[in-house]
Amino acid sequence: MAILNSIAAFLNSVVAILNSVVAILNSVVAILNSVVAILNSIAAFLNSVVAILNSIAALLNSIVAILNSIVALLNSIVALLNSIVALFNSVAALLNSIYKGVLCHRNRAPEILDGALRCATTHPTKVFINTSFLLPFFVIKYRNITDIS
Repeated sequence: MAILNSIAAFLNSVVAILNSVVAILNSVVAILNSVVAILNSIAAFLNSVVAILNSIAALLNSIVAILNSIVALLNSIVALLNSIVALFNSVAALLNSIYKGVLCHRNRAPEILDGALRCATTHPTKVFINTSFLLPFFVIKYRNITDIS
């Protein structure tokens, strides 16, 4: 009977050792679960940071798009103003051509008198009539020549 008690005591010791090993393994699993939970929390935090950075990038892209639209608008305004200036230059060139080609005929050369382009003449029967065109950016003066003879 003493042998059986010794064997039972030995087996109880083995069971106690195995229970201790299981408890240690359970503790290791609990520690690993805690590490996984911490890593999941860090991943969630990093995902939040990435989402915030993506939102900031989208906001900056929207601001850049607005600024590009403003630049395009300003370029359109500049093109419009250039077209208006080209129109006035064309009108000025047309008036200048009319002045030089029609009003300054019969050996009367155009010349600058008093800061304005005018037709010079030596004919005593010609009368100069001053007329001015007021344009938004400049004034063109010319003389209408009328023969009174």
